[in-house]
Amino acid sequence: MDFNDTPQEAAFRQEAAEWLAANVPTQEETKGMNRLEVAKMWQKRKYDSGWACIGWDPKYGGRGATSIEQVIWKQEEGKYDVPASFFVIGQGMMAPTLMAYADQAALDRYLPKLASGEEIWCQLFSEPAGGSDLAALRTKAERDGDDWVINGQKIWTSGAHSKHELFSEPFELWHHLTANYNECARVCVRALQRALQHRLCIPRKS
Repeated sequence: MDFNDTPQEAAFRQEAAEWLAANVPTQEETKGMNRLEVAKMWQKRKYDSGWACIGWDPKYGGRGATSIEQVIWKQEEGKYDVPASFFVIGQGMMAPTLMAYADQAALDRYLPKLASGEEIWCQLFSEPAGGSDLAALRTKAERDGDDWVINGQKIWTSGAHSKHELFSEPFELWHHLTANYNECARVCVRALQRALQHRLCIPRKS
């Protein structure tokens, strides 16, 4: 099997490498900044130049990059000490869920800020009787008029101090996610909704 770049992939790699060389923040730029501040600055810089979330559909702010192009980008970006882990939950889990289920108003509200790093999301799955074992979660959502009331107990979440959107106080909470809890068939959506402690109200795609 030939693992060398095709001519098209090589051209993409060169484009990515040249942009990175010219735009990765310098030590002088990041002097006095903490890791989160650097991450947000870097993510916004990528977003403004079309290099954030490159695998997303262009209508959601991506480039429609192929899987190989995404690998190439990660390889080239990985040559630099730039933080990225802050955005994994929002961009890797919640954005695809929103793309699949949310209406246009919610997409317009959340996706640009997820891609630009303006908002960072995390999840609260941990309960006294369960951690990453989602089958053991006991938190439940019950319909209350137009809203969902979430009852249950959460105990901690990694990185919560740096997040804007998550599932517990005292941080700002989502105002939008998929509407009908009982009708959501996909496991990730059910698990995420069950993990919430607050009420949700997000318009579902018609």
